[in-house]
Amino acid sequence: MSVPRKNRPDLPKKRQHKSLGAKTYFVVFIGGLLGAFVRSEIGVFTYGMHWDSGYSMLFSRFTFATLLSNILACFILALASSIVAQRLRSKNKDLIKYGFCTGFCGGLSTMSTFAFEGAYSAFTAMNIVKVIAIMAFSMIFGILAALAGSLIGDKFSAFNNKGGAK
Repeated sequence: MSVPRKNRPDLPKKRQHKSLGAKTYFVVFIGGLLGAFVRSEIGVFTYGMHWDSGYSMLFSRFTFATLLSNILACFILALASSIVAQRLRSKNKDLIKYGFCTGFCGGLSTMSTFAFEGAYSAFTAMNIVKVIAIMAFSMIFGILAALAGSLIGDKFSAFNNKGGAK
C-alpha cells in the first residue's frame, strides 16, 4: 500500500520559485540603461587618449575605457552591496539590490568587450603572454577595487551606526 506524497513526512516539499515581479524587472532595466549610458560616456571621455585611430587604447587592442569601466563597476558593486546588506532593512532592499547592483553595474561592466579585446589581441599583433598578463592585470585591479569598495562600505555603515551623519 502506497502512502500519498502529501502525507509522507520523509520527503521534502517542493520549493516554489519566487517570481521577481514586474517592478523588479523595471528597476533592473532602468539601472542597466543608466549603467550603459555611463559606460558610453566613459568611452567618450577616454576617446583619443591613444594615437591609434582615435581609440583609447591602453595596450594594443585593450582600451582604457574597458579597464576603467570594469574596475569602476567592481568598486560600485562591492560598495553598494556592503551598504545595502548592512544598512537597509526595508522591503525595498531587493529593488535596490537588483536595480543598482544587477542593473547599473551590469550595464557598466563590459565582460564581452573585455573578452573580445583579449581574443582580438591574442590573434593579431600581440603575443599570448602579453595578452594574459594584461588580462590578469585587469582582473587583479578589479578584485582590489571590489575589496576597497567593500571596506569603504563597511566603514560607512559602521560610522552611520555609531551616530554619525545620517
